[in-house]
Amino acid sequence: MTATVAPDPQQRAGRSISRPLIVGSALGIGAAIAYLLLGDAVTEDGYRELGLAFLEGRMWIRADLPELVPIGDGRAYFPPPPVPALLYMPAQAVGLSPSTTILSALVGGTGVALSYWLARLLGSRAALWIAAGMAASTFGWAAGSGNDWLLAQVLAFTLVMGSLHLGFRRQLPLVAGLLLGLAAGSRLPAGLTLPLLLYLYRGDRRAWVWIAVGLLAVALPVAAYNMARFGSPIDFGYAHIASLHHPGRTVLAESWFSEGIIHPSYIPRSIAVMLFGGFQVEPSFPWLRVPVSGLSIAIAAPVFLLAIRAPRSPVVMVAAATALLVMLPNWAHGSWGFWQFGYRFFIDAMPALLVPLALAYRGWPADRWLIGAATFTLAVNLYLFLAYEIGFTTRDLPFPP
Repeated sequence: MTATVAPDPQQRAGRSISRPLIVGSALGIGAAIAYLLLGDAVTEDGYRELGLAFLEGRMWIRADLPELVPIGDGRAYFPPPPVPALLYMPAQAVGLSPSTTILSALVGGTGVALSYWLARLLGSRAALWIAAGMAASTFGWAAGSGNDWLLAQVLAFTLVMGSLHLGFRRQLPLVAGLLLGLAAGSRLPAGLTLPLLLYLYRGDRRAWVWIAVGLLAVALPVAAYNMARFGSPIDFGYAHIASLHHPGRTVLAESWFSEGIIHPSYIPRSIAVMLFGGFQVEPSFPWLRVPVSGLSIAIAAPVFLLAIRAPRSPVVMVAAATALLVMLPNWAHGSWGFWQFGYRFFIDAMPALLVPLALAYRGWPADRWLIGAATFTLAVNLYLFLAYEIGFTTRDLPFPP
């Protein structure tokens, strides 16, 4: 009789690790290629200009781009948090000029791969469909469009995902905090994912200290940057942006900022767009048009609605509360995105919501609801891309200026 040799445990572990690595990498590369092929040409290059400015030791950029804070002599400040400018600087330091479209697609593809790996880490057998549904959602439109504001959101998503990976493994809390700080330095609401990250390191006070150190490593330079520009560590200059509709005045003159940049009275209309935004139906091809307010998450990101099926475990409740916390400043913002495929601010909450979504399929394969939601979103997004060469069309703003 021939002796049977038991498989080496390390070999089994290697095989179990390699397959998710290969699948996730292939999914991320495929998504990045799709975003490049289906994406839009970028017309704003504020972060690229800001990268050059930092290399030259200045904080201002040229004043001929939209949504800036003019400071005279053809110069202006770029208000959004500055971290995305760091993506450009290594290539700019050697005389190259990176494309915002390419960077956005690459960062977006990385985010898709991380989504798959997180779902696998949480034991989901439906990880492929979860990642595909996310990749085809509003997130995919943002990664393909890749302008300044969308690049920041896609980058913040990807950085938060990296932080959560470390959190679920309870490894490298300093790096986890640094990644979350960089995410907040790209897109401020992303920083409110902190409660979920702290929960993942619960019971380890030293880890919490290291997380705080990582956060401060980003927060302090950003605060100094704001102090130098506007005299306050928390003022990014949004209220000083020049109005497109009221020359010589700021955006506060526009009707959707009637109560300031942030105000609780804006919350109902933002939630209405997020939940009930629908197509404009037309009698001629392509028959469906996306309004500037965007589509509801039921159309543009339906896989995340299945997160409600997750078991009511403590981590699910913390993740859900964190997603709600992340969305509060978005809902209270006077603008709700404009010229968008779906309600794009929802991207900020996607990392936290991926946790209950993955746990809803822990140990279970994809069912008809998940497959249907992912396929529906992909079909809608592809249809709109093919019909308009991008998932939205430029129209007048929904309110008179």
